[in-house]
Amino acid sequence: MTDLHIKKQISPEEILSDDGQGQSGGAKILKGISGKTYVVRTCVEGERPEIPGVVPDVVEAVRRRGVENLHQYFSPMLRNIDVDPLDVHNMKEAVCLVMDAITNETPIGFIGDYDVDGATSVSQFVLYLRGLGVHADFLIPQRMTDGYGANDRLIDRLFENGARLLIILDSGTVSHVPIAYARSLGMQVIVIDHHKPGEDWTSPDAVVINPHQPADTSGLRYLCTAGLVMFLLMALNRELRKQRPAEELPDLRGLMGLTALGTVADLMPLEGLNRIFVSSGLKVLCGTPGLAALVRAVRLEREPVSSDLGFLLGPCINAGGRLGDCMQGATLLTTEDEDLRHELAAALVRQNTERKGIQKSIEAEALEQLGKPNGRKLAIARSEDWHPGIVGIVAARVKQQHDCPAIVIGKGGKGSGRSAHDFDLGSCIIEAREAGLLKAGGGHNAAVGLTVDDDRFEEFVAFVAGRTEDMERKSTVLDMEIRPETIRFDYVEGFKAMEPTGQGNPSPVFLFSGMVLQKADHHPNGHLRLTFRDSTGYRIGGWLFNVAGTEMETAALSAVDRECRMVGVLDSWNGRPSVKIDDIIMD
Repeated sequence: MTDLHIKKQISPEEILSDDGQGQSGGAKILKGISGKTYVVRTCVEGERPEIPGVVPDVVEAVRRRGVENLHQYFSPMLRNIDVDPLDVHNMKEAVCLVMDAITNETPIGFIGDYDVDGATSVSQFVLYLRGLGVHADFLIPQRMTDGYGANDRLIDRLFENGARLLIILDSGTVSHVPIAYARSLGMQVIVIDHHKPGEDWTSPDAVVINPHQPADTSGLRYLCTAGLVMFLLMALNRELRKQRPAEELPDLRGLMGLTALGTVADLMPLEGLNRIFVSSGLKVLCGTPGLAALVRAVRLEREPVSSDLGFLLGPCINAGGRLGDCMQGATLLTTEDEDLRHELAAALVRQNTERKGIQKSIEAEALEQLGKPNGRKLAIARSEDWHPGIVGIVAARVKQQHDCPAIVIGKGGKGSGRSAHDFDLGSCIIEAREAGLLKAGGGHNAAVGLTVDDDRFEEFVAFVAGRTEDMERKSTVLDMEIRPETIRFDYVEGFKAMEPTGQGNPSPVFLFSGMVLQKADHHPNGHLRLTFRDSTGYRIGGWLFNVAGTEMETAALSAVDRECRMVGVLDSWNGRPSVKIDDIIMD
């Protein structure tokens, strides 16, 4: 197959010279007030190609990231997909089972996960089958009572409703017992999942689609379940075109908004197929009635960008799974009842607002429990008072604050973790589970879930600490150094050509130099509003957020009337360029 991994990752070590100190033409390591270190990507040798409609500095920034196929990067279109879905192990067998069920009118039942990937995976499949006139039932386990994955109760309900083909989505790779139960009832079983199976894994009695299983050579481990489902539907559509006219088949492009939402919310790298799925999905985000209702409910009135999926829409779908009925998200995305759609969309927005309040409280307690960042390589906080549906978001915030892998554990020993510095947290948690330290646990490189008993907690902490002990804290790589005279509105807008941005293709971060900090004004919410000027008198505004009482605030105030270098991102407001500052470089 043709490799769609269009980016050759360039690590900080490759950017630096052999001695790591910027000698022999290498890049110098810069240190910020935050304690983080930075290195600016170096220029790429050779002639820079011209990409029509793309600002030259944007092309240069993408080249520095190691992207080799620039035209594909800047034109992530469905027609550019040149990977065959049947390259995925067991895809052909799964397509045959679904085709047989459609042909023989065999009822199909789905069990999905309670996160966004699970909800969007179920919804894509259900809506596609509905477009064929095929009815399908689905169930989502309740986080607090069912726990993670399929179980006998859910299987019984689907079986009693007539389902004879069971499809488990975003879990199931290690669900040997419930799958054996389904098989004992005479059900055929398909698993579509992307969570790591573990070294000693043996397949359950099912057709398992999971790019992480040893027999899979597709190279598509970067897909989440929503992406794998879309890939299966593409293969299914291709087979159905042999039997039916194309106009009688569902339009897969209309479902791509769901694929995009699941991909971004599940922290998948936005490269290869994912970049195509998300770019295409953003164009048709309202292509399904449920997503359209949610977009209206959150009052998203401009063109959506990838960050809206991760920070605006995704959290609402997740809110039901965190605080209420885990069926709400998938029901919103699949229901044909317009009144119910609007009711559920409004309810999920309200629950997400409630979630934010709970999160803020847990976050404050977790950060207080951990104390100030001290260069640690692992941050673990726990409390029986913390809602297990919220701890994953808090873990992400703890990771940001402490710049290391973070695990936050709530009521009942149920916890979530987020990784940093390329540490493979998923494999670590699977090892801990296989060592008997966890009741349950799994995930992927960037995010995990787990359950730990009180009497094994200390041993578990020691185990993970031992694994992270040798973790190398990586310097943050800055895309390029720019001076204030460069920053005009059109220049800032030009970097939108790098969308969709997110995991694996982050928004560009810059080293701003040649800037004199003219003034720094306090803002009531603990921010600093900054004004910079260059040697010509050109001025540009900027912000330092949430710095009240910190070393960052002190450093910024002491830098007034001095030339300084800062780390941050480009922004714009009301047609004027601005900068959002993340750190101040200590020279």
